[in-house]
Formats: sequence, structure tokens, C-alpha cells
Amino acid sequence: MNEHFDLAKDNLYNLPIVLSIADYKECCELAVRDFRKNNAAVSMYVMGGKWCPGISDLDIVAVYKNGTKPKPLKSPWSLSEKAKFIFTHRHLSFDEKSFTDFYYIYPKSTSNLRLLWGKDIILKSPEEELSEKENKFLLSFIVFDVLVNKLLLFPRRARDSKIDVRQMIGELYSLFYTFEILKNITRQEIGTEFIVRIKNLRKNWFIRDFSENLKELSYLYEAGANLVLETVTVLNEFLVSQEIWGYDGIVFRNKKYHIAFSKNWNKEKFFATFHNGHVNITVPVIKKNIENFKLLLPQSFSYFFLAYANVDGGFSERVKNALNKIERILFDSKGIKRHVAAVNNVFEASQKSNGLYKMPFSYGFTTKKRNFLINKLMEISVSSIRLFK
Repeated sequence: MNEHFDLAKDNLYNLPIVLSIADYKECCELAVRDFRKNNAAVSMYVMGGKWCPGISDLDIVAVYKNGTKPKPLKSPWSLSEKAKFIFTHRHLSFDEKSFTDFYYIYPKSTSNLRLLWGKDIILKSPEEELSEKENKFLLSFIVFDVLVNKLLLFPRRARDSKIDVRQMIGELYSLFYTFEILKNITRQEIGTEFIVRIKNLRKNWFIRDFSENLKELSYLYEAGANLVLETVTVLNEFLVSQEIWGYDGIVFRNKKYHIAFSKNWNKEKFFATFHNGHVNITVPVIKKNIENFKLLLPQSFSYFFLAYANVDGGFSERVKNALNKIERILFDSKGIKRHVAAVNNVFEASQKSNGLYKMPFSYGFTTKKRNFLINKLMEISVSSIRLFK
């Protein structure tokens, strides 16, 4: 990264604490107990890798009956004192129809989905339904989703006045899954040493000196941010090798993002754009905070936004409205088509539930009903600031 990053003891919170596997199983049981009372409950799953007690969070997936309006579940943080610590986000939620597309949004090889309770739903299998080439295009699209919605926002941590330690460890560890997907696409391995070190940090956190842990975490944060941009480079090289060039002049804008694309992309330009273009304001009168991220990406990546925008669907319509122009593209990849269809299905279900079903990758869009005037004021505020940044 462009600047050194240090973790000071006085700006840390949500530090790991000693827990057991039994504590995590208990939280799963509490989540199931609450879910089973729901009028529309079908299935509950847990996803993710092997738990590292006291550091890992829990990723729960709730599935509801089609065409119903489920009662909201309890907040996962209200289930118990241990749950209040272990959970870091609310459950992912789907109706049964949109859930069958799960592996077109989260790869089977890395999601590690396990049934906790209810009906074990048969999910569509990209590995069986797609050719090897089509599956690589699908995985490329998923990597793009993860990059924009999560990984490319890493550099903001350097500006945080308070650092959520467990969240930072979790975000860095999640790179392991992205690197695995990338290897399936390109057969190229990146971050080998990094993965060994982040695994060792998790494994040895409670037996190593605290200051050593912070020093290692600082190193891994900087290394991880750079490896994210190496992922961008490798993915761009793959797309270009498949003659996917993208289009010049495409810009994606909404309340959360300002994303432009460049033929001559490099990581130095990315960091400069990110830091100089970052907006964090409180809008007067309504007193709402807005954080808007300016990203510069390779031109080939514009293809993914255009793939979203070139079909019908609620999510696709939002993307169309956020783009400064639409280029008509022809794509015959079943992997891309089915990914776009899956995201639109999930968006439609989430919209019908007024946001109860959490979107996996929202791109800054919300499915909750919002006050039109407030939304407009927030959009105008961001647009006005963007005139100068």
C-alpha cells in the first residue's frame, strides 16, 4: 500500500476471546430453535470453513416458503451473550425458489454448505450443468462481485479511528477462498505465503504475545490489500485472453460507489483514486451518514456491469439506472446468464420481503422501501461532492 499501517492498542475493539467449538454449536442450535417457530420456515444451513473458536463468526442461511411473508427472526445478537459476540452479521435469507440458485452465487467448492435443520433442498449444480469454460466465466463473475462489494474496500481500514480486530482477521482470511476460486479459473496461485501466515495467526492467537499478533496483523493487512489488487490483475489478464475487452467511458454511480474503468489500469492508480476520491459525510437536515467509494478498475471489468444491464430484472434495472451509458453486448455463456438470472431472482425475493431477505452482493442498492425525498437528497449530496473529488 502507499502508506504504512500500524495497529495501536488504544484503537482496537472486538478482540478475540477464548471460546470452544461447543459454543458455536450452541449458537447454531439457538438460531434453529428461533427459526423453527417461524410461520414460513423450510431449512436452515451453516456455511463456511472450520471454525476457529473465539475468532470466527457464524454464517447462517435461512430458507423460507415461496410466496409467504415470514415474520422477522430475532436478531442473532439477542440469542445469548455468546451469540452477541460470535455473530458479526444477520443471517443470509432466501425463499426456496431463489435458494436453488445458491451455487450460481456462492461456489460449491468454497461455500461448504451444511444442513442444520429442515428440508435438504436440491440445489442446481454449475459443475454438472456447465462446460469447463462456462464455469470459469461464472467464477470470474463471482470474483468480480466479491471484489467490488468487499475486497476492494480494504484500504478504508487505514483511515478507521477504531479497528474491529475480529472483522479484520475474518476479511483477510476470506482471501483464501477468493484465491482458490481464482486458481480454478486461471490455474495460477497467488498469496501462498500470505495464506500460511493468516492461518497461523488464527491458530496461534491465544498462545502468542499480543504485540506479536498486532505486528503480524499489520503486515497481513498491507500484504492482503496488495494481493487483492494482484487478483484484479490476474482476473483482467484472463478476461483479455478470452477477448473480453469491456468498453471505454463506462461509469457506475450510486450512493455507495463511483466506479470508472481504464485501459491502463495499475495498482498505484487504484490507490490514488481510492484515497483521493473517498467521501464520508453527514447530510444536514436528515443527519444521515454517507460513505461513497471511488474505484478505478480495468476496462475489461465493465463487461460485468453491462452483462447485468443487458437483461430484464429488478437488479438489472438498478444497474442500468446507475450506468452513464449502456452498450449492447452479446454473450452466449450459460455461466454468465445463469449468474445474472440468479442475482435478479434473489433481488426480486428480497424486494418482496422489503429487505428481510438479505442480498448477498448489493452493490450499494437496497431492497427496503425508502423515503423518496431522503433518497434524492442523499444522491444530490454525493453528486455535488463528486464535482470536486
